[in-house]
Amino acid sequence: MATCRRILIKGFDKELFTQLIKKNYSIGRSIILDYQNTGIFLDQMHCAFIISDAFYDGWIEVDLDFNKSIEEHDNFLIEISKKYNLLVLFGYKQTTSGEAKFLIINHGEVLRSIYQKVYSEPFRVVMESNFGERLNYENNFQYPEIGQDIDGFKFKYLDFYTDIQEMFAEKGYGGEKNEKFDEEYLHLEYLK
Repeated sequence: MATCRRILIKGFDKELFTQLIKKNYSIGRSIILDYQNTGIFLDQMHCAFIISDAFYDGWIEVDLDFNKSIEEHDNFLIEISKKYNLLVLFGYKQTTSGEAKFLIINHGEVLRSIYQKVYSEPFRVVMESNFGERLNYENNFQYPEIGQDIDGFKFKYLDFYTDIQEMFAEKGYGGEKNEKFDEEYLHLEYLK
């Protein structure tokens, strides 16, 4: 079972973002590593927030783990995007179940939201959200109506490593390599 998630924020300072996380969430221990370790705080059964420079200049990358649901950080991301006039890109895929999410927030406005949600009884993947203008990359995708099951032969399941990365690129994630990219990952313990 693999969970892939990535939040990219354009034009924002890592230290300020860290302060906002500490102000808005219950945070315990912190540690800086030269690699990402999402399970570092599992000794106390807590999730990790991981903050780092992104590979491309002008971006930071954040891994916000979930205690409750995939949507639990949406309001926080919308608020900081609005207050600081930021572009926020969010991508998520749970590869075993098929659950996926893609979100674009610009200056506090949700421009694109796709959420393919898993239900367990009976197991099915449902189109929970499909809001906003399609990206060019999506032109040939067929999505079901909201609330309708996703049939993999008829409708598009989002893939993290191809679809979501291409959608990130279309919304501007790319450019010059970040010369400050130091492979320094701040891990914050997200208390329940």
